[in-house]
Amino acid sequence: MLQVRGSGNDTITIGGNATLTAGNGNDSVSVGGSGKITLGSGSDTITLGSGSDTLVAAGHATVAGSLGSATIVGGQLDYTSGGATLSALSGAATLAGGSGNNRFIGGKGSVLMQHGTGSDTFVGGTGNDTMVAAGGTSTNVFEVVSSGTVGGGHHLIQNFVHGHDALYVEGHSYSYLVSHHDITTSGGNTIITLDGGHTVITLQGYTTLTASDITTTKG
Repeated sequence: MLQVRGSGNDTITIGGNATLTAGNGNDSVSVGGSGKITLGSGSDTITLGSGSDTLVAAGHATVAGSLGSATIVGGQLDYTSGGATLSALSGAATLAGGSGNNRFIGGKGSVLMQHGTGSDTFVGGTGNDTMVAAGGTSTNVFEVVSSGTVGGGHHLIQNFVHGHDALYVEGHSYSYLVSHHDITTSGGNTIITLDGGHTVITLQGYTTLTASDITTTKG
C-alpha cells in the first residue's frame, strides 16, 4: 500500500497492481494493473489500465482507461474490465462508456450517463439522472427502482428508440402504469410519475410508449 500525504502536487506511475491513498493536492496517478485509489480534495487526473479498479474521490477527478472515460466530483467510480461498471454513489458525476457492454449506476447526486458503443444498462439513482442512449445503434436497458414514499429521483432518458431500447420499472408493468394513469405526454415527451411524484421518468422526444417498450427483466 502506498500512501502520499500532504497537500502537494504528486505524479505517481505504477506498472502493476496498487492500493494508493493520495493527499489533498492536485495529483496525477497512473496504474497499469488493478488498483484501489483513494484521493483527497484536489483536482486529480487518473489513468487506469486493463485491471479492475475502484476509485474514491473527495474532490474532482478526471478518469481515463482502456474502456472509456469518466469525470466524477465528490463521488465513487467503480471501473471494471471486460465491459465497465461505472457507479456514482454521491456528488455530481459524468460517466462515459467505452467499447464493451457498460453498466451505469446513478447515485444521490446529479449524474450524466453517456452511452458507449456496446449494449448498455442504465440504472437510475435517487438523484437527478440524465441517461443518454445510443439512438438505435445498440440495445439499451433503463432501470428505475420505485422508491415508495421517499425520493426516488428524476430520470431523463434521451434517444430512446422503439425496438432497440427497453424500460424496466421495478414492480410495475405497462398495464399497471396505464391503469393507474401514471403515464402522460407533455411537450413532446412521455412522463411516468410514481410514488406521488417522488419518482419521475421522462423519455425526451418520445411519445409513443407501448407495452413492448416496458420489460419485466433487468438488464
